[in-house]
Amino acid sequence: MTDAAARIARHCWRREGVWGERSCDRLAGLRHCRHCPVFHQAGQEVLNRELDASEVRRRTEDVARPLDVRLVGGESLLVFRLGAAWLGLHAAACARVEGMVALHPVPHMRDTLLLGLANARGVVCLCLDLARMLGLRADPGDARGRRLVRLRWAPGDLAFVADEIAGMQRFHASALEGLPDTLSDEQRRWLRGTYHWRGQHIAVLDDTRLKQAFRGWRG
Repeated sequence: MTDAAARIARHCWRREGVWGERSCDRLAGLRHCRHCPVFHQAGQEVLNRELDASEVRRRTEDVARPLDVRLVGGESLLVFRLGAAWLGLHAAACARVEGMVALHPVPHMRDTLLLGLANARGVVCLCLDLARMLGLRADPGDARGRRLVRLRWAPGDLAFVADEIAGMQRFHASALEGLPDTLSDEQRRWLRGTYHWRGQHIAVLDDTRLKQAFRGWRG
């Protein structure tokens, strides 16, 4: 068995990759398992595999099932993590997701929502503490998954730091559920509701209120 075959057999991306312990020596250069030839080969094997009769029957039933009109259309969200919480922000609010850059503190602004100034591709952004605004505890651990999320909200270039980015996800407002009772009133004011995605509860941010708060910030 080749090294690549051995890695595929044990689903290395779930063990030592980004969905596991992040201990793989290839991550330093590749940054994410989706850039790895082993992950690509595993995907090709899944696509090229022979389907048994039960799988063909199940997929046929899926295709033949009537379309749920509630799922037509919908919205696109950027799904990301702050600490232990998974959140969704309307894609239209996001200008760009950047690799993490150094944050330069601003004198006399240490006890405000301003984390610092970030130079993202030559654009100086005000990086605000979204976790603090939402009453969440940011992840103090592994920073390799952190990203700078630049926002479209004028005036100025605004951004926040996400501990991890899961990507874009479409959902329909009809799928929203109520907020858990464990949230404080202050946290509730920033959220539209929750929905289930890949076994996680995603808290969907109220981008209108959040935009007003970010644009009205003065330190």
